Amino acid sequence: LALIAACCRVAVMRARNVSFKAGDSLVYMQVVFMSGSVYVWAALDGKMDTLAVAMPSRFDSIPLGSVLLGDSVDAVSKSIAQRLAKKTGLQVFVSCNVPTESQMILPLIEKRIFEEVQRRPEEPEAEPEAQS
Repeated sequence: LALIAACCRVAVMRARNVSFKAGDSLVYMQVVFMSGSVYVWAALDGKMDTLAVAMPSRFDSIPLGSVLLGDSVDAVSKSIAQRLAKKTGLQVFVSCNVPTESQMILPLIEKRIFEEVQRRPEEPEAEPEAQS
């Protein structure tokens, strides 16, 4: 049993829920920190319409990015994910759901996303080994 515990790392997630005013709108955000990645959800209405992922590439200065869920034409989540991946060096999942009529507040939301990710907690550590 001790050998199994020594060989396996237990993934730990840390989440932070935030709400803030951007213009006249109330924005809800959740940031989940995992070992080697981060997930960010931001929305005005509680929905998750689009989910994108990006990760650094050793072959290109622009991180690889893809829309996993939702409209692939909507590049907001993907572009935020790529910028975060480049800045942090982590795999980043982003779901930023802002209606078309509220696009003017998008820079404020993006700024807050970057601030929250910069405030990330220490890297999650493995749980202590079991003594036998």
